[in-house]
Amino acid sequence: MNELEIVLFLDVDGVLNTWSRTTRDDGSHIGLERDFVRRLRQIVEKYSLKIVFCSTHSWHLEWQKAFIKLLQAEGVEWDNIPIVDRIPRSYIFGNQLSKTHEIDFWNKHFQPKHFVVLEDTLCGMPEMEPYWIKCDHDHGFTQERAKALVAVLDSFNK
Repeated sequence: MNELEIVLFLDVDGVLNTWSRTTRDDGSHIGLERDFVRRLRQIVEKYSLKIVFCSTHSWHLEWQKAFIKLLQAEGVEWDNIPIVDRIPRSYIFGNQLSKTHEIDFWNKHFQPKHFVVLEDTLCGMPEMEPYWIKCDHDHGFTQERAKALVAVLDSFNK
């Protein structure tokens, strides 16, 4: 079986938190909504998803600590979280691509069998639209968005 059977590209701000409830004075966002993480965890475990973080926050130690702490509170040990990578990678190479192009580049390089994106921004690539689950940044990963994610994941088994 392909180790990268199904990859979930996961954004944080506007997905695992909401802009209206976690905005700092400087405009940055930190913190996670427990219900959103719990909902996501159930789906990740059910479908054996591999996670690629596509959030600039994934590069900051403070955010990583907050994420680990909340996951541990939910009973998920860090060793069990199927994180395989994080982007943006282009910053490393001195270029800056759009997030959509970063995801496209990653998919072409690592060639997962399937992928889905959980984001609070618009896609921008028609060929990715069916796999792009957009959350409203003021509401985050709602039950409705979870159902949309599950519908895409279930379509991979048809």
